[in-house]
Amino acid sequence: KILKKKKKKKKKKGNVAKDEETAIMYGREMQDHQHDLADQAIQIVSETEEKAKDTAEKVKDQTEQLKRVDKNLGEIDDELGRATRIMRRMGRRVLTDKYIMCLLVLIFLAIVAVIVLAVMKKKIKNGQRFS
Repeated sequence: KILKKKKKKKKKKGNVAKDEETAIMYGREMQDHQHDLADQAIQIVSETEEKAKDTAEKVKDQTEQLKRVDKNLGEIDDELGRATRIMRRMGRRVLTDKYIMCLLVLIFLAIVAVIVLAVMKKKIKNGQRFS
């Protein structure tokens, strides 16, 4: 019976050794897996940082572009204001020119009327008939 007990103890020690070895291997596998996950996380963080830098650069470029567009719009607005003022002046000048032309036509008609009346008075004084 004593021999049998010793053999049984050896079997238990062998199983424990295998269990310890299995546990160590499992622990190493877990460490390797965790290490791989950490490497992936670091890679993801690195890629995210790179994308963030690219995005920040694009946002900066677009901000500058918007500033240029705003400046150009301000210049265009100024030019439109100037053009509007010039067009108003030109419109007033055209109206003034039309009024002057109307006055000249009226003066011309008045002169023609005066001449016609003068000729008619002269003919009436001379006793001539109109024909």
